[in-house]
Amino acid sequence: MFQTIPTAILGLIIYGASWVLIGAIYGRAPKDGIKTNFIQVVSGLLTIAISTIIALAFVTHDTCSAKILAITVTTMIASGLLGFYGMHFMSEGMQYGPNGAVWGITQSALVLPFAFGIGCYFTDPAFWQSIGANGDFTKPTVWRILGIISLLIGLVFYAQAKNNNNGTAYPKPKKLSWRTLAFLAFIFCATQQVLTTFPSYFEESRAVNPVVRTLFASLGATLGFALHAILKGKETGLSKKEFIATVRRGRFWAYVLSMQAQGLSFSYLVLYNCMDCLGQANMAAVAYPIMVASCIVTFNIYTSTVLHEKLNLQQILAIIFCLLGIGGMCVLD
Repeated sequence: MFQTIPTAILGLIIYGASWVLIGAIYGRAPKDGIKTNFIQVVSGLLTIAISTIIALAFVTHDTCSAKILAITVTTMIASGLLGFYGMHFMSEGMQYGPNGAVWGITQSALVLPFAFGIGCYFTDPAFWQSIGANGDFTKPTVWRILGIISLLIGLVFYAQAKNNNNGTAYPKPKKLSWRTLAFLAFIFCATQQVLTTFPSYFEESRAVNPVVRTLFASLGATLGFALHAILKGKETGLSKKEFIATVRRGRFWAYVLSMQAQGLSFSYLVLYNCMDCLGQANMAAVAYPIMVASCIVTFNIYTSTVLHEKLNLQQILAIIFCLLGIGGMCVLD
């Protein structure tokens, strides 16, 4: 399954559409009095436990060297840690501004791994071949450069978007504005995506099973939670008493288990397999653009129909330019 480019692209489109569940939970949970950090850490611990059992019972020995395995595992841990902070800032931004705009800014982080691929293309090919990269990264065609420019224009329009939640005012931010929080999420998620995509460029690191990659990415997210709690201390409000009270709530477990069902099934069966398939064809850099195009469209349908956020002109232009940009990125020749 997902062994051909068309099926890999279809799989990534479906996976991107499934992200609407994550965005909906991270936007809704704080309104229900549930801290998204609690959701992240419990989800991460469950993923670690489930992935460890599956890895020990069913995953065959990886064919890569110990060195490559260590590098890949370290990369996935760092990816998970940065992803924790990206989702944390995104959820915070959604409490003070239009969810569609915050989501759009965060997901536009795909521009960095794409630009990274182009940057690698300009460097010495012999260097990448010496460390096992299978061919070119991302060729800087006119369409792709225009795509990046279009996506950046879309980000500018997103930043100009106004709060418009069917006449309901958002609470005043405690410290940072929703735009600042959204762009912090953008930075962390962009770096996380570079790290997540990077192993797919190398034939040997692709031998690391998706279950193993998922396990260590979740470990990184859990470490991110621990680091956040240590650095922020009492500011986080992550008290033992509140945690116990939270995990006793049925809605909390509904959020956690639904994210587990979405995250594990797609990570094991879809995400890494599709990325590896595209990586073999020197197309790894288009993986995130495909997923993000799908999730931006799906999430804006959700915010319009469920949250009743009215799309203003800035948001409409942002969506148009982002989708045009993503389309340009995906043009192969």
